[in-house]
Amino acid sequence: DHNLFYASEKCILYHIQWIRGIYIASYKKPRIYNYRIYIKLDDGSTFEATMARDRFAFEELFLEMLKVEDRRDRWNKNLKGITFKSKQNQIADFIKNLPFELTPEQSQSIVDITKDFELDKPMNRLLEGDVGTGKTMVAIVASLITHLNGFKTLYMAPTEILARQHYETYKKFLPNLDIKIITGSKKDDDAHNADVLIGTHAILFSKEELKDVGLVIIDEQHRF
Repeated sequence: DHNLFYASEKCILYHIQWIRGIYIASYKKPRIYNYRIYIKLDDGSTFEATMARDRFAFEELFLEMLKVEDRRDRWNKNLKGITFKSKQNQIADFIKNLPFELTPEQSQSIVDITKDFELDKPMNRLLEGDVGTGKTMVAIVASLITHLNGFKTLYMAPTEILARQHYETYKKFLPNLDIKIITGSKKDDDAHNADVLIGTHAILFSKEELKDVGLVIIDEQHRF
């Protein structure tokens, strides 16, 4: 029998049993990305078990991915969303009157989001792109579709500066919509009745009930 342990300030011992030429490990798996794994032999010597560490890391990630897939499967089976009409004519007119042409990637993103809107399941989509690639304009078009279907958009940004930038951009391109903002230092009157409510996490602590929300946009989700 040998001991397998993790090199850290909180050293946890694990039991390794040698059976017919194979090490069989009994362990309670911690998060091991920042650990180095060693096997300690009976004579007191140790060697680093790189393959064991890689295996445990793979197993942990694999199990996490299974959990994600399970949540996604339950999401698709059990949750019902709001079905939107595409409003193709109004959206086409809006895009035609923009002072610039959308990129092929923006246009495809809008098509994909519109298809999601037409389903009876909640949309759970990641829109990824570098700074300046036009993600906000895609969000604006999605918000307009939401408005044309009689629902509101909730847009949450990680910082007050970014929330104000989005607020000004929305006001510029959707001047006929009621755009409001809530941050730690600013709160528009009657914000909960706005067509588009933009803000920081302060939105989550608003005392007013937000009704008829059809679209939630979380900007830079990894920063929350």
